[in-house]
Amino acid sequence: MLYTRHPSQRRIRNLSMIQPPRTFDAERDLGYRNLIVSGCSFTNNFNPEHVHTWPYYLRDLGGFEQVWDGSCAGAGNNHIARSIVSLIELGDFDPATTLVVVMWSGYDRDDFLVDPKVLDSSQPDHYSYTDNVSLGMTGGLLGDGNLIVNVENLKKIKNPQSRALENYVVMQSLAGYLDARGFRYVFTEFSTPGQMKDTNFDPVPHLPTKLQQPFVELVRYLTPNLGDWALPEIKQNKHGDGYHPDADQHLAWCRQVLLPYILPST
Repeated sequence: MLYTRHPSQRRIRNLSMIQPPRTFDAERDLGYRNLIVSGCSFTNNFNPEHVHTWPYYLRDLGGFEQVWDGSCAGAGNNHIARSIVSLIELGDFDPATTLVVVMWSGYDRDDFLVDPKVLDSSQPDHYSYTDNVSLGMTGGLLGDGNLIVNVENLKKIKNPQSRALENYVVMQSLAGYLDARGFRYVFTEFSTPGQMKDTNFDPVPHLPTKLQQPFVELVRYLTPNLGDWALPEIKQNKHGDGYHPDADQHLAWCRQVLLPYILPST
């Protein structure tokens, strides 16, 4: 049985340099050395001793040398984009040997770059961009943040239209940055909005008409996404914690959906 996440095992972490031991031999050599990823808890491999999420299965199955991981449980899309850019800008990556895979998170989550001094140490999920710059987050409309200062009013000054446009701009900006730098990348959502038991909303109906199809083409070409893949078994309470895909589902989705998608262009 593959290692399965337990809800109590969330950890304070920044694992971009920590690699859990390999679980499988490579099945295909994709031709890349580095895999840069970011996302929320559907990406975060919180335990450095065990592989249980798709980035590290992709590392093993696709013959990558290392994962550079910008993910953090509870993070939103501003963090996801910023973590990708900061990893690239602070690192030394050859676009010819580096693949970027982004798993976008809930569209109701707000993120900030903050002084580490304002982090709430009792909250389990933190991410450091540098020694002096950390991730601050609200956790979504119904979530809890990780800050000692109150930022709840931010949730009250946004509407679905402003959130939809903000997410669209963030995503297109990251795509433009990666295109300009010459990196190959894959964008996917963590789940289809409205499918999971959360407050994640679909931004498409709230975008200007001109932007709706470009949004779909930008983030919804890889199907099924991980959440949709895992949802039938999650609903039957067969695996995991009733919300997150377990290790078996991460592996199956990586092997049967993500890896074949990457293969044709290699």
